[in-house]
Amino acid sequence: MASTTTPTCTAAELAERTGVDEAYIDRLVALGILAAVDTDGTRLRATDVRRVAIIRALDQGGVSLEGIGEAFRNGSVNLEFMEQASYQRFGSLADETFEELSARTKVPLEIVLAIREACGGARAEPTDRIREVETEIVPMLQAQLEGGVRPAIVEQALRGYGDSLRRISDIESAWWRSDMLGPLVAAGFDMAKAGAATAEWSDRLANETDKALLAILHSHETGGWMRNILEGFEVALVQAGLHERIERPPAICFLDLTGYTRLTDQFGDEAAAELAGRLSRMVQAASGRHGGRPVKWLGDGVMFVFPEPAGGVQAALEMVKIGGAVVGFWFQRGVEQLAHNSQNLKKLAAARDWQEALQIQNSFLREGLSRLNEGMSRYADEARRIVARSREARIGGSAEEVQ
Repeated sequence: MASTTTPTCTAAELAERTGVDEAYIDRLVALGILAAVDTDGTRLRATDVRRVAIIRALDQGGVSLEGIGEAFRNGSVNLEFMEQASYQRFGSLADETFEELSARTKVPLEIVLAIREACGGARAEPTDRIREVETEIVPMLQAQLEGGVRPAIVEQALRGYGDSLRRISDIESAWWRSDMLGPLVAAGFDMAKAGAATAEWSDRLANETDKALLAILHSHETGGWMRNILEGFEVALVQAGLHERIERPPAICFLDLTGYTRLTDQFGDEAAAELAGRLSRMVQAASGRHGGRPVKWLGDGVMFVFPEPAGGVQAALEMVKIGGAVVGFWFQRGVEQLAHNSQNLKKLAAARDWQEALQIQNSFLREGLSRLNEGMSRYADEARRIVARSREARIGGSAEEVQ
């Protein structure tokens, strides 16, 4: 008897919705990757669309279906977590092809084909079937075109949306992997247990994330719309002879973190990213205070645009000061290392291992002096104070200075 709680479909229907041959579905059933939900073995879960997408990706990536099947049968893996509502993102194919949808909606074919790329896929062919989730983008394109937006601008905007949202998705998947799945795997959870452990929270987060992203978008739109409204008012007043427009050429400001590659080499990616993160937060706030905004992030640099040069110059001066404060991070790390070294020296001194103590201390002195010589001349006084304090270290109460 078919399940009364889960929508079902036949193997043929599932094949149609996933774009594979029915024989492929039958093979997945035979291997134990998919399972029938009725007694006569003819009905599968409609949500198996999601599982087929994952299995096909593994198959196309060179993973043996037989090996996957064995892992399913012995319980090493399963995809039951994909029953969660948040996995509705793994939609099925619609009945229409791209060219059929273009003809029906009057949206130019080139724009319709760009939908697949905006959603992160390879460029589609006109005869390919469009995904159900992709069809939800079409009404926006129709509204833009019917409102008089040029087709080239509509396509450009679509690609821009796709690129920006891809970055958001990459950020989300990265912290999910590092801060959610990583700790669970380290604790010994397999895929099934990890999915069950995060199920409720995952569904909640998916809903809250959608609302949060819309809130951020609407906030940015408020600023953009405000600029358009103000410019419209100014034009109207100028045309009425009630205002004289003052032309203010915009200004562009580039900020670069000197020595970022060297910092990465010395302290590692995490420390360098922390420094870049501190700097970006502070300079972004500084630019905003003077009417600017970042328009291009370059890893260790950023480009800002300001509506007028005066604001750009003021922000640039402020950001240089901020940079000096942030780079103090280098020296904080040096102090922490020297303090740690001091504890080691005390232990070594207690063991009367003076030769090794001197070697450790001298290695830190060399490191401090190396940093001083490598492009840190603007902060040389602080560097010298750190090195001087390390030279004044006393071992086990001895008055002998470590050379």
